[in-house]
Amino acid sequence: MDFLIASGEWTSDFWGSLLRGLSEWPETLEAADPYLRLIELEELSKAYPELISDILYHAVQNKGVPYVCEIIDRTNIVAINLWGQLNPSEFDRSQKDWLNKALNTPEGRLAEYWIHALDVYSRNTTREMTDPYGAELAKLCSNTDVKSRYSIPPITQQIAFLTTIDESWSKQHLYPLFNDEHAEIAALAWHGFLGSRGPSDFVFSHLQCAFASIIPHLDSVMLSKKDRFIEFYAATALWYLADPSADWIPNLLTAISTADRSVFAEKLSKLLKDLRQEDLTEVWQRWLQRYWQSRIDDSPVALEPEESSKMLNWLPILGDQFSAGVELAIQMPKPHLRNCYILRVIREKDIPAHQPSGVAQLVIYLLGCQHESWTFHDLGPLLEVIPVQELESAVKYELNEALIESGFDPIL
Repeated sequence: MDFLIASGEWTSDFWGSLLRGLSEWPETLEAADPYLRLIELEELSKAYPELISDILYHAVQNKGVPYVCEIIDRTNIVAINLWGQLNPSEFDRSQKDWLNKALNTPEGRLAEYWIHALDVYSRNTTREMTDPYGAELAKLCSNTDVKSRYSIPPITQQIAFLTTIDESWSKQHLYPLFNDEHAEIAALAWHGFLGSRGPSDFVFSHLQCAFASIIPHLDSVMLSKKDRFIEFYAATALWYLADPSADWIPNLLTAISTADRSVFAEKLSKLLKDLRQEDLTEVWQRWLQRYWQSRIDDSPVALEPEESSKMLNWLPILGDQFSAGVELAIQMPKPHLRNCYILRVIREKDIPAHQPSGVAQLVIYLLGCQHESWTFHDLGPLLEVIPVQELESAVKYELNEALIESGFDPIL
């Protein structure tokens, strides 16, 4: 190795094999010193930026190696120098997932390095965005440096962490990216953020206007991440807004396709499922019931059967509000049913025992929809647990008529 260093043979296959093995740091500081001396060689950084950035990242990930505090000043200098001499990775504009692509570039790895290094620093000293962390991260999310195209997504993925470290720094350097005049920069910022766990309340307070302003550009900016954006949008409606049915949701629904509105209904269903019953009741009374009625009334846009099929999945989630939900659901345009899993879920949740009339009315509605031969596989077991004696005679009669017309035996 000393011979190769002395001879300047930096492109030898030996270096690539050696550096790939160095991503696993040793257990002791003494054993790590040769690692550091190698990655500090400027010639190696120029020849193997991918491998050097990977080695740096592994030094600080998951709170860092045991001796990270003893080496972080040196690895910081290597990272600074590597960024300075780095040539931009080839930028593929046909890419549909900027975050995934970025994480496999030296630029993205360096972004991850600085975020994890900042985490190490904040855990062991003070929770502040001091230099070199603030200065270097600012470089990596610059909207004028072509190298930052692949470092922006990993940084905006960690926007919640960075905002808790330094809200003022984040407002200056991160949040403007989401509304950047260049759609490409905005896309990079959004793709990174959409790879996070979701919008926290303090992040949403800074991004609320960006959410609204990006809606007309969803197709060009979000690309393959549009469904994820809709999921985040639904989450903000459910978690942070007093009455999202007034403007927030209508602004989205009037700008997107029927297929995308169905995605919204599906995402909202999954979010509602995670709520406690008391929280669900509060949401129902505060805005969800009113929103459902407005959709039936074709406001802000006409409710399509494709959406109806997704909104039916809300019913088993509603708990105490199940029957009230059924009263709304049976007014919706009838969808073409392919699978009807809600029948099994309703039975498993023992809803027929407590709200038999609501279940019966829902079955009548479902039987009136177009369906496949396998759609009502779970109907028989559900009918068996409905306490028929508690049904009003008119409801029982209508249910039997619907069953007979659909080729099923009537209930007794």
